[in-house]
Amino acid sequence: MMTLILILSIFVFSAAIFSLLKIEENSFFKLLISGICAVSFLSISFTLSLFLNLSFLFYIIFLAMLNMVSIAFLTRKGLKMPRFAFKINKWLILLVSILLVQSILFWKGSKRWGEWDAWAIWNLHAKFFFYDDAWKNLFSNKISWTHPDYPLMLPSLIAVFWKAMGDIHPMVPAAIAYSTLVSVLCLFYASFKEGRFKIAGLTGILFLTLDLRFTSLAIMQYADTLVSLFILITIILLSKKEGKPDAYFSLIGLFAALPIWVKNEGNVFFILTCVLMICQHYRQPRKISYYAMGVLPLLALYVYFKIVYAPANDLVGALDNHTARKLLSFDRYKTIINYFINTLYYQFPLLLVLPFVILVACPRKLASGGVLIVSGTLAAYLCVYVVTPHDLTWHLGTSLNRLIQQIYPAGIYCTLFIVYKYLLASPEPALS
Repeated sequence: MMTLILILSIFVFSAAIFSLLKIEENSFFKLLISGICAVSFLSISFTLSLFLNLSFLFYIIFLAMLNMVSIAFLTRKGLKMPRFAFKINKWLILLVSILLVQSILFWKGSKRWGEWDAWAIWNLHAKFFFYDDAWKNLFSNKISWTHPDYPLMLPSLIAVFWKAMGDIHPMVPAAIAYSTLVSVLCLFYASFKEGRFKIAGLTGILFLTLDLRFTSLAIMQYADTLVSLFILITIILLSKKEGKPDAYFSLIGLFAALPIWVKNEGNVFFILTCVLMICQHYRQPRKISYYAMGVLPLLALYVYFKIVYAPANDLVGALDNHTARKLLSFDRYKTIINYFINTLYYQFPLLLVLPFVILVACPRKLASGGVLIVSGTLAAYLCVYVVTPHDLTWHLGTSLNRLIQQIYPAGIYCTLFIVYKYLLASPEPALS
């Protein structure tokens, strides 16, 4: 019964959010955004119930009541489910074929409980949340190897389904990882679905599907692909913001803030996005106000978590007198740059090619907002390695590819958007 209520909540909340979204986009794109918002709400609200020391039964009753309110709202407004004009054409057949191939690759390569970080961090954190009287034991430096300071989006999402099922089952984190991967692919198709731009979306899907490195990292069930999903959505929304009403910026703010609730690295993308919004719209305070409305609830939850529960971060806590010496060490910069170039060459070769494509297609757009945020995020990640307290080579080898994974889909999207908007179509202001 609890599982049914949880699944019903996703559908009902998605329908309610869909009806409230006043954005002029195709129904498929709106439905994807609505579903991702609904699932994110389940994770965040479950975490809040833990912080408030509420029983899971109370939480399920709360969801059931919210479902009834949402259904009453939808019924009273006479809002109908969207009609999707899915025509059997070559584009849809190609999309379904690609998704089928990606699904086969995912489930064939999927392992029980995923790879190291999946079972040692994310699934382990979720197991703490499964037990009502034990979840606070997570936040202890006695198990610092599990990174108890990490944000709670993924563990709480896994745990809420486990608690509804009454069992800890490995299919849940695997299904979440699979859904995240499919959502990334579908967003490319949905965001480029209009008219002659369908080929751009399908090109992005093909790039990611044929890139077995991207797929393999998603199969590992790490949180990095979830971060990449939220970063991609934010960049897509930014690329479509021209001419949108002020309320649209609340949606941008929400998705810009969601990465900070998945991993600590999400702070970099969030800060850069906030800086961009302030620089571009400082003369439009209403837009900034609406953006802040989308940001503040999640930012407040994140700050509360960090102050009340999370122990010190291992990187921040290790800053000492040797940090200045590291900043002045030329060898460290040389090691980082060499490792970065080798990682791109052997694992993410598209990120070596894409900047040159933009340079040839429309060099002015190298300084566009989306490109600056993506490249700035990547540059900040590399700077962290300069002062890392861990062995530099080990740290690069165990994390750099996953950090690149976070901005990889957004980098591909920026390139395709610029190429198709400015080289293959009539110029329109976008990615501003």
